[in-house]
Amino acid sequence: MSVRFIIIFFFLSVFGHQPADHKTLYFDIYFKDDSVGTLRATLDPKGSKVQYTSITSVSIKIIKQLKVDYEYLVTFEDGYLSESNVDVLINEKTHTEAFTKWTGNQYKFVKDRKNEAIMEEKVPYSTILLFFSEPNNVEQCYSEMDGSINTIVPLGDHRYKKINSKGKENIYQYHNGTLKEATIDGIFDFKIVKRN
Repeated sequence: MSVRFIIIFFFLSVFGHQPADHKTLYFDIYFKDDSVGTLRATLDPKGSKVQYTSITSVSIKIIKQLKVDYEYLVTFEDGYLSESNVDVLINEKTHTEAFTKWTGNQYKFVKDRKNEAIMEEKVPYSTILLFFSEPNNVEQCYSEMDGSINTIVPLGDHRYKKINSKGKENIYQYHNGTLKEATIDGIFDFKIVKRN
């Protein structure tokens, strides 16, 4: 038995399997080819939990100046969504607040302080994961913003279309399993491009 093998075996025995590392992705946001904002998405493993955050800030002039801020805080535990909080501000005033929580046998979803829905099936994939993991063999994802199930359609060449409950379509392009760019149909249409 080689010394190298003994050292590797020792470290694996002492430290065990380590979870995925902390990851931060940075994106620029474009509206009609103009840079209008930034997006920072983070993945932070904590034992059996993984916490995802996404912070977006956009400033754009459409008739009048609009400043739109999105903040997602999403937690998965043992591979399933356990809780999410979404806040959207327009010109520093609350536009949308959405909250999802697994209560042990179902999800409770509250939007703008009104109980909207109860869902009993556990969620393995939600919108925030689209930044970090290409949706291979994923047909649906949960929208933390509106508590609905969205459809994911593979388009080939690592491209996917996500169709939300209102029929709006976003296109996602991946490189090496991570989001490279996306075209988003939101409050206004924009493109997200990953920084190198």
